[in-house]
Amino acid sequence: MYAAFVAAKDRPEWNPAKFISSTQLSPGVRNVVLEIEASREYIQIQNSYNKVGMKAQLKVAHDSEGFGGHQLYTGLVSSSPIDPEDKKSWDILLKVRGDIKAGQTKTVSEEVFQKYMLNLHVNEDEELYNITEDSNVEVGPFAGGGLLLKSIHGIFRHRTILIFAQGGGQATARALFNAQGQKGLNLCAREQARAYYLASTAEELYYMDESAQWEKEHGLIMRVATVEKSDYLQADSLTALFDDDDLEYDPETTGALVLCDSPEEELAIKAFLESEGELSSESIVLGSEEDKEMVLLQATVAWQELN
Repeated sequence: MYAAFVAAKDRPEWNPAKFISSTQLSPGVRNVVLEIEASREYIQIQNSYNKVGMKAQLKVAHDSEGFGGHQLYTGLVSSSPIDPEDKKSWDILLKVRGDIKAGQTKTVSEEVFQKYMLNLHVNEDEELYNITEDSNVEVGPFAGGGLLLKSIHGIFRHRTILIFAQGGGQATARALFNAQGQKGLNLCAREQARAYYLASTAEELYYMDESAQWEKEHGLIMRVATVEKSDYLQADSLTALFDDDDLEYDPETTGALVLCDSPEEELAIKAFLESEGELSSESIVLGSEEDKEMVLLQATVAWQELN
């Protein structure tokens, strides 16, 4: 009798990461880039970054003592897209599985490494904010189930997509906009795609230098507004964005994604979209909601390892 296990079951959950760069996005916010291992030969699928919205877990030590005195940091938001399934990735997958093509002879294959550049949205109150090339960093299992996009994924059911983002939610939005195919929202296949960004100052509008590329590749039109932080949740601020955009849409075929720093802010925007925008509750996805199927996979594999 054979028992099926996921690949890389005997590999460690925590792996070294290499510091690449740190870029100042605004006062108190940086984009930190780490090089991490992403090969399925080394990283179990339930521990990998395989869905937009999953949170990174890292261990950081800033001295020569290494990880004996490390500190654990969880819930870091990634602004990186999921690694595209290009030809290189497929070639690596074939090697990992030991598959061969017609006319080839199966031989012992060498270990395969696949590096991935992980972008992290880091605030100044987080230890990773001051990371340098001398810091010791390990990346562990990615937490959470990622964005629950199933209800708005259909391009014919929801021909118009509205994305509201604020604060760290802009990092998640960036990852989604740069994702390809089924790993994103197929924005280029929609009739209309709008992104509404709220910030208290222009400096807190992140990744705006990529907006032209998003419009060219996905037809995504950006709308931004700077309002006092106390007014984020006021319907007037959101109404102003709609009025300036003068968007014509059918509520029955419109879906929305709301990405904010707190569930309270997301719920307030959802209430506005239901009352003023006439969208159904099922057509509004919140960033704080997790994909339960991915969480179930993580729990199932953990149970297998205990039994």
